[in-house]
Amino acid sequence: MKSELRIGIFIFILMMAFSLLGCSTNNSQKDSQASKEDLTAKVDSAASDIDKCTQIIQNIFGTNLKYRGTETIKGSSDELYIFYADAAEGFDSLTYKLNVRTGTVSDGTSGMPLYNIQVESSNLNELDFESYKVTLKKIVVPLITSNGYKLDSDDLDAAFLGFIGDGNIEYQVKKNDAPYVIQVEPFLKEVKGMGEVAADIAVTGDFDENSDIEEQDSEQTLEGLQEDGFTIIEEQSFWVDLNNWGNVRFVSGYYTKNKVQQLQFFIINSDKVVLCALPKSYSGTHQLENIQAVSFKDMNGDGYKDIILIGNNNLASVFFYSWESFIQLPWYDDIINDSGNNNTIAAIVREGQKLLQKIQSPNISNENDESEIERLASLISNKKLLDLGDLDYADLSASLVVFSSSSTYSEGYITGLVSNYFEEDTARVAFDDETLRVNSEKYDALSVDIIGDIITYNYIESGGGTIWSLIHSYSALEAKVAINRYVKGNTLGDQGALRTSLSSLLINWNQLRKEMQKVIEDEGFLSGDYSIELKDGDLEEIVDLKERLDHNISDFIKQAAHDKQAKILVDLINNNLNIGLN
Repeated sequence: MKSELRIGIFIFILMMAFSLLGCSTNNSQKDSQASKEDLTAKVDSAASDIDKCTQIIQNIFGTNLKYRGTETIKGSSDELYIFYADAAEGFDSLTYKLNVRTGTVSDGTSGMPLYNIQVESSNLNELDFESYKVTLKKIVVPLITSNGYKLDSDDLDAAFLGFIGDGNIEYQVKKNDAPYVIQVEPFLKEVKGMGEVAADIAVTGDFDENSDIEEQDSEQTLEGLQEDGFTIIEEQSFWVDLNNWGNVRFVSGYYTKNKVQQLQFFIINSDKVVLCALPKSYSGTHQLENIQAVSFKDMNGDGYKDIILIGNNNLASVFFYSWESFIQLPWYDDIINDSGNNNTIAAIVREGQKLLQKIQSPNISNENDESEIERLASLISNKKLLDLGDLDYADLSASLVVFSSSSTYSEGYITGLVSNYFEEDTARVAFDDETLRVNSEKYDALSVDIIGDIITYNYIESGGGTIWSLIHSYSALEAKVAINRYVKGNTLGDQGALRTSLSSLLINWNQLRKEMQKVIEDEGFLSGDYSIELKDGDLEEIVDLKERLDHNISDFIKQAAHDKQAKILVDLINNNLNIGLN
């Protein structure tokens, strides 16, 4: 599907690629220290450029990689060869893209440049994420400065705009105090100016009182916060030795908006620069209106200090440290507060230890990650989550980071478990209403089939990748949540809005159906900037997918057309039709 790349999915995939970088290739990687002359000698007898490139890629990244097709990046004439292979369960699949002109190989999911087969270079695919950033900085910063550009600070990440996917990395820098966008090719040592940034879209330090401080691109200072109306609560602000930051100041305070004080908390260094802002509380749970106590304790057993706050009516909030930022889990705070053991720091720590033991119990023999994730899912899937139907409240990905391990497999597993809890709750609610039960079961079956087929088509079009199994897991969970809200009547029951959603669904499906038909006629994904050759059996599968989708979407529309409560389900299918990766 050639719809525009959805930013949320891009960020999600980029972060997953960062967390899994290097893991997926460890089992199949050859000795990358072999000289390029040796590698070239091995492929002299190859029949074509594609064969030669394939053998080189296999020697460096894994023998199970196969040539998959070609594509080009928008705005570039460079042709990219795509190489793909499935990986072991629990790892992301292997996808690499080779820029034929430059010889640079990039990660097929994130676009991160990893290696160059034409010039002497390090294999960055062997590095973990932190080492990758350090190595990249050593290469890129001298290139930027030697070409007459400047960085606003020593932090290269602050200038980072994105990986292009053809081996280039885009940054926003300055030249003669004016903001410019440049592209850097780290292996060829090329820097290409993309032009000056217009003043109305340049990154500035202007403060928007409606935006979160963590979203500000420029460096924020304590004085700047105060100029914008931030009032410090001195008695709840302290210097503390906090994790990787060392000696920093925890600053409590508030902004006043419409005569209401809104609490905000910051980590400030000795130069009075804002290092981090604690996330604002989840809107559907207890809200802190004042601050009575602050403490710094390790609440999840990872060796890092977390932050415990006690506010009005002894309401507690815990902020878990992660990667020089903090995570707040609404379900966790609710369990602490609902226990009644939330009136002192000591009581909160004891209650937190009880929860930790329930998740990571040392008394269970033959402990494994699955049982740990199962216990975590059971705590998250409480009555409030089932009543709210709000996955932001569950925050499954962050919960895994805090209490278990985050990977493609673990995220897929926990989403499946939470899906089961919603499905069981749906059956319970609809048990005594036969019409509601039958309708919900029909919607469930149709939604599962439609979403599965849409994801499968995108899987084939993108060249594969186990990342699609994770997208499928979250889409399936969203379907279970939507059907649960449907049986509880928690929907927008407006017939006019339903007709609009149905009309949009028909338009989106017709667009996808035409695209699928063209792929069938062309026997591949062919366009001016995108070309993917179909693997054995792919064409037949796309024919079957189109036929099943035609039948199931038609049945779904008939089912929903006169059911004004079904708008939430129609919107669900529409959202999945709009999923696309370039």
